[in-house]
Amino acid sequence: MDLGSSYAPSELVGSLLLAQLDARTSTLARRRRLFEAYEQGLAPLVARGVVDTIRVPADRTTNYQMFWLLVRDAEERAGLLAHLDALGIAAAFHYVPLHGAPYARSLGMDVRLPVTERQAARLVRLPFYTAITEPEQLRVVDALGAFWGIAARAPPASPRDRTILGTAG
Repeated sequence: MDLGSSYAPSELVGSLLLAQLDARTSTLARRRRLFEAYEQGLAPLVARGVVDTIRVPADRTTNYQMFWLLVRDAEERAGLLAHLDALGIAAAFHYVPLHGAPYARSLGMDVRLPVTERQAARLVRLPFYTAITEPEQLRVVDALGAFWGIAARAPPASPRDRTILGTAG
């Protein structure tokens, strides 16, 4: 900061935020459908124990901002990310733990948080944005299954599940 600085949002930014607030109910509903479709599609991989995914307790809510999974280790994650990249699927490794970031190191921070480091090395963030289409999302699920040689996409168990994947009818 310096004298005369103003860090208040501009009117343009405010108008964009207002439009987002007006669409929050439909945006959250869309994100929930995407989240549930990943949950359902990846259920066979979870059941076989090759990945673990987000579990939202029944008494909690979430904003469905992302969908991630945990793989066995950093080596498997690197292989999976390379596999997805070769198929044109943009998955990411997620965040670098803050205590290991270059800035923290430049401050002389030298701590070890083995649980945090192990989980960070296993985490893969899947494509998750409101404009993703059902075929694109199912392509991600199929690619994940192919990596482990397991057919993903569990068959819908109920009419509600068929609606989540857009196959009702």
